[in-house]
Amino acid sequence: MFLWTQEEIEKILMQLNMRGLPFEKHPFAVVGEKPVLLGSGGYAHVYEAMGGSMEKQGYAIKVIGFADQYADEQLFRQTIQVQMDLGLHQKHVVKVYDAVCLDVWLDRYDNVYRAETRSKEDWADGYAQERAENKRYLQLQFILMEKLNAVLTKTEGHSHRLFPSALSSFQEAEIQKLALDIGTALAEAHDKNILHRDIKPENLFYSPQTGQYKLGDFGIALKTAEGMASTVAYTDGYGAPEIIRRSDDKYDVTADIYSLGMTLYVLLNRLKFPGSKGYRVNAKLQYEKDFVLPRPETGSDAFVRVIEKMCRFDPDDRYQSMDEVLLELKGIADGDLVKYQRLHGRLLAVLGGAFLILGMALWKLTFLPDLEFVLSPVSYIFLTLCVSKFLLAEHRRDTTRFKLFTLVLGGWLCFSTGFAWWKPALLLLLFAEDTLGGFWGMGILAANFAYLLAGKDAGLVRQMQDHRWTAATLLPIAGVFILQTYAIFAQERSGRQNDHLTKFFLQDNLPWILVALYFGNLLSWGVTIPALMTERNLSVLESLPGAKWFLAIPSVQLIKAGVAGLVFSVFWMIRQGILKRR
Repeated sequence: MFLWTQEEIEKILMQLNMRGLPFEKHPFAVVGEKPVLLGSGGYAHVYEAMGGSMEKQGYAIKVIGFADQYADEQLFRQTIQVQMDLGLHQKHVVKVYDAVCLDVWLDRYDNVYRAETRSKEDWADGYAQERAENKRYLQLQFILMEKLNAVLTKTEGHSHRLFPSALSSFQEAEIQKLALDIGTALAEAHDKNILHRDIKPENLFYSPQTGQYKLGDFGIALKTAEGMASTVAYTDGYGAPEIIRRSDDKYDVTADIYSLGMTLYVLLNRLKFPGSKGYRVNAKLQYEKDFVLPRPETGSDAFVRVIEKMCRFDPDDRYQSMDEVLLELKGIADGDLVKYQRLHGRLLAVLGGAFLILGMALWKLTFLPDLEFVLSPVSYIFLTLCVSKFLLAEHRRDTTRFKLFTLVLGGWLCFSTGFAWWKPALLLLLFAEDTLGGFWGMGILAANFAYLLAGKDAGLVRQMQDHRWTAATLLPIAGVFILQTYAIFAQERSGRQNDHLTKFFLQDNLPWILVALYFGNLLSWGVTIPALMTERNLSVLESLPGAKWFLAIPSVQLIKAGVAGLVFSVFWMIRQGILKRR
């Protein structure tokens, strides 16, 4: 293997830069006559790149091949595509914008006299013999990605430095944040049957602009058919025991869970591996059969328990999915009640959807029976897309196409005809977050279905008039369930936690107290208003503006609505209180 000095590498890169290679629109950033080096590892160098885009992060180019350690080109392109796809939809994966493979020929003075971009048709190693005979021939691989700060870097004195400062001081809250951010990225990868296989601090990055941690370097990642892999790939100290000891024919997501657990352990243990006095692996001890992690130097009991389970020797004894790990980590941050509600988040969604659908149908039949509610075929498609978008997002599926179709159809519906009463609702659907938009679409479809049903059964409206109180009860309760669902799913999909929203809708009983007060007021009105409806008072009220609406209030059957809603709200508050004490 020919060893290139930093000076020789930079000379070659500057010559490629002058030829518009590897990325014409993103040349290397240059200070003096040298490219700006951001960092280097065992086989790669990362340089700053220029660009005319509005990207706040900036750009970086990763260069692979000068150490004669480049990836198989087909594997290289596959792993790059995996990271590109994940980065499009997951904020905690390092974004990759492009990748290029170059064949470079040098003369004896290291001047580039020929450079060619390797096409997909040239994946096969067609120049293997020439490379073997000519040390001045290079195969280089370049990755254009967002510019970020590495979490762990090696200094000139061969010590290690952590970034940001909160992490370098080993603050548990910051390590938990890293765990949640990287865990969110891993959960997305695992949902797509992708194993990262090289999780370690060196492959984690931090964005000062957004305050987010990101998972990078998918160089040995593997997209599997059923979530199982058999090829051996790992880094000592972070690789799972079943891979290193070859104890199992295959391994799954639990190997990635082990690697993330060891990363968190090393951070809590002040950059020391178990049984070691520094950032050096004691492989003999760590991979001894049935090894149990010693307690790290820092960390609360709850956080250490999670890490200990992530790193158990037997993969069957670990968490079996990243969703389980995230649930535990969020439980530490938010409390047991929030953890329980996240675990049963779909129950809240089902209850909210059921109460909303029934409430909206009854609202149409009992409060606005004369209102025409006709939807066009395009409107049905639009509303179905809104609901589908919510269901797919809740299951972590890609909704890009649904969002595009929804936007196009919604825009056409808004501007194709004149003003209509339903257009403000349509605009809300267009700009609502997936969760809220999905429920809003359900409600409109339910009201339309009730209208169509009433058209086929003329007596249905008369029969439903005694059930106004049911609609008045169901809709406020549905609203709280829907907002609780939003507090869970919307924040999880964005990868960031809104602590105020979580606390208001999930930890405290304040929303239910407000709903209980609302129903208490309905109950008091239901008792008071009939008492005021004397013949004399009625004659006075009928002469006032808006009397029609006020006189219609008793027909809502406020006492029934107040009692039913108050009982349900109190029951739910008692349930919340019991769960909070578990």
